[in-house]
Amino acid sequence: MALSHELISQFAKIVKDNKKQSAESTVYGTIITDGNGNKYVKLDGSDQLTPLTDNERPSADSTTASANDGERVSVLIKNHTATITGNVSSPSVRSDDFKNLDDQVTDIKKFDIVIAERVQANEGYIKSLQADKASIGDLTAATARITELEATKASIEELNAAKAEITDLKTTKLDTNVANATYATIKNLEATNATINNLGATYATIEKLNATNAEIQSLGTKYANIDFSNIGMAAVEKLFADSGIIDNLVISEGHITGKLVGVTIVGDLIEGNTVKADKLVVLGEDGLYYKLNTNGVTTTAEQTEYNSLNGSIITAKTVTAEKVNVDDLVAFDATIGGFNISDRSIYSDVKASINNTTRGVYLDTDGQVSFGDANDYIRYFKGPDGKYQLEISANSISMKSGDDSISLDTTISNLKNEISTAQSAADEGISNANNDISTLSKMISKYFTFDGDGLTIGSSNSSVKLVLDNNQIKFTQDGDAESYWTPDDFIIGNIKVEVSKRAQFGNFAFIPRSDGSLMFLKVSN
Repeated sequence: MALSHELISQFAKIVKDNKKQSAESTVYGTIITDGNGNKYVKLDGSDQLTPLTDNERPSADSTTASANDGERVSVLIKNHTATITGNVSSPSVRSDDFKNLDDQVTDIKKFDIVIAERVQANEGYIKSLQADKASIGDLTAATARITELEATKASIEELNAAKAEITDLKTTKLDTNVANATYATIKNLEATNATINNLGATYATIEKLNATNAEIQSLGTKYANIDFSNIGMAAVEKLFADSGIIDNLVISEGHITGKLVGVTIVGDLIEGNTVKADKLVVLGEDGLYYKLNTNGVTTTAEQTEYNSLNGSIITAKTVTAEKVNVDDLVAFDATIGGFNISDRSIYSDVKASINNTTRGVYLDTDGQVSFGDANDYIRYFKGPDGKYQLEISANSISMKSGDDSISLDTTISNLKNEISTAQSAADEGISNANNDISTLSKMISKYFTFDGDGLTIGSSNSSVKLVLDNNQIKFTQDGDAESYWTPDDFIIGNIKVEVSKRAQFGNFAFIPRSDGSLMFLKVSN
């Protein structure tokens, strides 16, 4: 192959040039990922895929920037290797700046205690809450354990207590399965069934008494029904004779004769020729007993007191006793110990509703409870929407755990100070990060310019620029193209090759000799 003298002269000058040139360049490409997850880079102007993992060929397995499939990247070609130096599609923040910001966020997350002057949340979960003082507008709790509760007002729909000590109880209605009382004064007691282990009474009027065993030292009675089936004849004779019930007692062949003295006879029918009595009492249709009075001409009826309780302690519809033991007591419209009892509520004095602001206590069967007055109170009530609410108002609220009493006001103040300090530190860190990002943005904008034609690389005060668009890559000086690459052509002014390297074109290459001369040979591989 004949070579022109001019071409040989140019290569000779290149070989003799002792100035060492840089053997590196920066190109651009696109990240490609195959079906097996292997990544390649497709350099602009080339149909070949440069693998990221094959070290036998120029590769981009060394990278200073992360990139995903389809993203544009810059690649440094040096020493037969390709290194991804930047992600054009997604520029990254300086790692030190990101690390500083991440460390600041981590420091904020490390707070075991969050201090706040005011915390508002639609939903919140607190596994353990300790507070010196709490003001809660609405509290709904499935389970609440309070070691010591002091309340001016309390409205409780349903109260289950193992023990309760109440100095003054006033109720309209009281239902109890078991009532143990040292002292009880009941004005009016009506009982269907009563089991009394020990009864000491000054006076007792009993209409009907059924007793398995009875020991009576002294018995004065108007009426007596006695089963004689277990009483022997001798015992009966002695009983009647000693008691004086029958005067001139004679018992013979199962028959008793004599004169009954001070005996009340109860039976369906009394037959006799003559009834002699100082007073005759009959039962009227209204259930009351009437005494018949006669003057020999007319007969009049007078109501008796046989069907009412009468005595110095027990009077009609009233009971006064030092002790009353009742298994089941049901009362409506009653007053016990200053508490009024109605059919649906228990309240003190005139505090007859959940919204009453009079100092006292209110409880009802709907589960509403109110303690206190208009200013200091605990109120659990049903709102207009049917949902229950809890309101607490007090001059000071403290919660005690063990031997320590914690003030809620102090805790909130400390939380406020700590949050303020943390907020200041966070604001400072964010401000520093913003400054760093701003500085980085200015540096990028100084050397990189994006417009509708593509990317221009170069300092704003430099006349030399590298311009990349969809059609070509070109070097410009003062806006004029000095050299450029297209998919088909590479146009350049001068080409310089290091003396130690060879310039190969297909199977032919210019190879320098050790004496400084240049050979043009056919080569392989």
